[in-house]
Amino acid sequence: MVVTDEAFEPYRERYEDIGNPDIEVTVFTFDLFRRYATWGSPEAWDRYNFAHFKALVDKTGEAQPLIEDKATIPSTEVSTFVARALDHYINQVYRSLKCVRDGQYIGARFEAAEGINPLLDAVFALNGRTRPYFKYLEWEFRHYPLPKLGIEPEEFVRVLFEILISGDVTIQQALFDRIEGLFRAEGYGSVFESWCGKLTWIKTFRPERNEVWHSPCPTATLTIPH
Repeated sequence: MVVTDEAFEPYRERYEDIGNPDIEVTVFTFDLFRRYATWGSPEAWDRYNFAHFKALVDKTGEAQPLIEDKATIPSTEVSTFVARALDHYINQVYRSLKCVRDGQYIGARFEAAEGINPLLDAVFALNGRTRPYFKYLEWEFRHYPLPKLGIEPEEFVRVLFEILISGDVTIQQALFDRIEGLFRAEGYGSVFESWCGKLTWIKTFRPERNEVWHSPCPTATLTIPH
């Protein structure tokens, strides 16, 4: 609820603790709401909550523009944010493959898993959107497909899950190639070029055996289209 300064304390006392576990109410003044979840603030993690959100009542017409602003990444920040997230993803693929090279197969999985968040950050930001919570990831792809993805959403989610459970080198490299093509086409080639010779190694590394499949952790079996 966004209310006038005069109504703030009475409304907060009345509505924020109504004793119903199914209803969560937070009361803001317009000034507090403007500052809440601004880009770079401690509450910026909450920006996805404003995606696809419509004000039920907006008497002044001020609330909906604020909601829509919070649901996106500021246009002045997109390029830097995408480049940083993309570089993080590349780094995790590199570290995962190095773990496989050195026989650290559990480490390979953890490094690969850590790369999923920055990859999703980069992909959603490329489309002007914030990464959803995992609970809503498949829902987002079904109801609000990303125009710039280049991979069928169902395939993309299956591949991410396969990387999460196995860290398979071949699958990581196949996805890396698709992601590189997508982001180079959108002007982010310099992020890849900054990796110099390491980029070639990431794409050409071939372990004697894809030992991640034989690590002590159990793996699930999925059919991944290539």
